[in-house]
Amino acid sequence: MKKLGATLVLMLLFAFASSAGAADRQLTVVNDSAATVTVSILWSGGGLDPVKLEPGERESVGVPSNLDSVKAMITGRCREARETFNPQRVTLATIRCQDNAYRVLLAVTKPAAPSD
Repeated sequence: MKKLGATLVLMLLFAFASSAGAADRQLTVVNDSAATVTVSILWSGGGLDPVKLEPGERESVGVPSNLDSVKAMITGRCREARETFNPQRVTLATIRCQDNAYRVLLAVTKPAAPSD
């Protein structure tokens, strides 16, 4: 019984340490359409509160770094869009309304290289 208790304590410590080390990754969402859009970022078991973006507005959101798949859902005047992507490889999502349907353009932005 003592061995089981020690194993349980070690498992709990490991779970806490692995979740504490999972920092958020920043994802920037830009509304490049002419109307207000609502953006929802979802993943298995959770998600972020929907965000309303005015035309030209941008929002940076934190997505847990241990995820390898999230879904962005965009609603507004145009037809709804759903885009699934890996937040470890995408840092910028630009929303456009084309042919009465939203399009999500995904990109990776790199920080500027230090100048010497």
